[in-house]
Amino acid sequence: MLENISEGLLEIVVGSETYVFGASSIGCAYQARIIVKKEAFWTRLLLTQDLGFAEAYMFGDFECDDLPSVLRIIIINSEATKIDSLASRMLSKTRTLTAMRFLADIATSQANASAHYDLGNVLFSNFLSEDMNYSSAIFRDFRGDLTGEHPRESLEDAQTRKMLTLIKKANLSAEHRVLEIGSGWGALSILAARTTGCSIETLTLSVYQQQLATQRIKEAGLSDKITVHLMDYRECMKIEAWKHSFDRFISVEMIENVGREFVPTFWAVADWAMKPKTAVGVVQVITLAESRIKEYDQGVDFIQKWGSEGRLTPDNVSNIGPHYARTLREWKRKFLANFELIIAPALQKEHMLCAEDILVFKRKWTFLWE
Repeated sequence: MLENISEGLLEIVVGSETYVFGASSIGCAYQARIIVKKEAFWTRLLLTQDLGFAEAYMFGDFECDDLPSVLRIIIINSEATKIDSLASRMLSKTRTLTAMRFLADIATSQANASAHYDLGNVLFSNFLSEDMNYSSAIFRDFRGDLTGEHPRESLEDAQTRKMLTLIKKANLSAEHRVLEIGSGWGALSILAARTTGCSIETLTLSVYQQQLATQRIKEAGLSDKITVHLMDYRECMKIEAWKHSFDRFISVEMIENVGREFVPTFWAVADWAMKPKTAVGVVQVITLAESRIKEYDQGVDFIQKWGSEGRLTPDNVSNIGPHYARTLREWKRKFLANFELIIAPALQKEHMLCAEDILVFKRKWTFLWE
């Protein structure tokens, strides 16, 4: 696979030996070096490929001087470095079994959400914007942090722009009743209720999110407008009074946590909750190119296993994809700036993690944002 690299230069150091793959270093756009520290690197790479590479980074099986360049080289040469179809099919089975993709029933969904979001508010508050929006912002210039052509826009301003865009698309007004699936920490519901006067029922599976969102709603004086429910979206249909009672349906980057087999159920719940003729729904999702659907279904990648526990998302009308890259860069900057003094001590205190576990945790989140 590696011998087929034609763009970029990748050096792999194993002990005293250095193996070079790709173009000459003269005029080469991307160059990177990997130093293999543990034999497990090769096992992970063979059995689970992309996921194996990501986990090898997490667990310190290798070191590299420039992770973004390594990933660019891998992506640019992805077609050339693919293994043959038979081996690919065999290994896709291994990846699926290795990742242990459980059926996303209600109990498992709550466990999945808790595993990702119930890491404590200290973690998220130290890389998200102050309002704790955990979804893509919309920047005035999504490359502004790289080019320096315009005054640096804050993550907070960009997240507010995103929320106001969603509120405008939903055309909210004071008489509207809104169902939000995926509360986050309450930022969108607070802004929506404050600016339009609408009332909101919002759902989360995270105890931490419910507690902080409820506290923030109370501090904003909006407890009479917003209620945060600790419940799975499928349990909505047990509340008969909610049937066809909502004027608006909003969900921001939550459907990524819905297993493919439950996507129809998600939309069925939305349809059940919304007023038949007048309701409007606004959904922001992370999408996947159609060309990658088949490959994605057959395996398990890093985001599926270590990020959102979801599988598939439908396409959307407005494409804000380029803004996500900058959102991730901003999160990474804040995360690294606050890690040693705030996040690491909190992990040690709240979750009893040892130094090695904390390092693995740091590598995991760093890789998620590359």
